[in-house]
Amino acid sequence: MATLSIPLRVRGQPQLLEVLVLVLTHKEGEVLQIGQDVRIHVKRIKGNWVRLCIEAPRDVELVRLTAEQAQEDDWEGSTLK
Repeated sequence: MATLSIPLRVRGQPQLLEVLVLVLTHKEGEVLQIGQDVRIHVKRIKGNWVRLCIEAPRDVELVRLTAEQAQEDDWEGSTLK
């Protein structure tokens, strides 16, 4: 387990939310099962690149984000009330 700090706003004030995240290591050919309907296949690892194949129902929305977008867009507008 690792800790991830997520910037957000609580009642208009900037805060950091610290959450525990699960960090997994997989080898080529291995599969990560999420729930009953989603599988992530590790197809190829080459240097800093990983090729993944994702099996999911059509109603599951998949969005590809850059590292910068994942840090900024996901949480910048988040609020807790």
